[in-house]
Amino acid sequence: MSHLSEKRRIGAKVGTMITEGSSIGLGGGTTVMQILPAIRRMKLKLITTAVNVALDLRDTKTISVTLTGGTLRRRTAEMVGHIAERTLRDVNLDVAVIGVDGIDLLGGLTTFDSSEAYVNRVMLEQAREVWIVADHSKFGQVLPALIAPINRTTRLITDKAANESIISSLIVAGVDVVQV
Repeated sequence: MSHLSEKRRIGAKVGTMITEGSSIGLGGGTTVMQILPAIRRMKLKLITTAVNVALDLRDTKTISVTLTGGTLRRRTAEMVGHIAERTLRDVNLDVAVIGVDGIDLLGGLTTFDSSEAYVNRVMLEQAREVWIVADHSKFGQVLPALIAPINRTTRLITDKAANESIISSLIVAGVDVVQV
């Protein structure tokens, strides 16, 4: 896994920002996985598309974990398709936290696979706040599948090596940027 130390710092920071008792949606990915150690003892309602997230939290006593179901995308261990989308449409989330493979001012939040992008988009639509976790290597990348335009982002949590020009533009656009 590349940029592990940055991802660990991002994950730890997100854990301090989540409010106890919240309803949280978590996507998948290596940065999202780094949030789990920080929330293990919190009281939360969590819904996830990621099998590895659900498995990692299976022994927690205070987190109610719902896995969306759907069709397994083996490369990322995430559930996609109409069953996952339908499950997400039936919930209201305080915060959705997703990782992205690309973040660009014009290209938006992107990933490699369109089915994964669509499920993440549905999750974002169900959330009052949208938090994006992305290390600096994702900045300026535009991949084939659009998750959402950048203006759908409430907060971006990234590392200090992130592109300063993009960070400044995000702040101007009203995104709360947290660098760790």
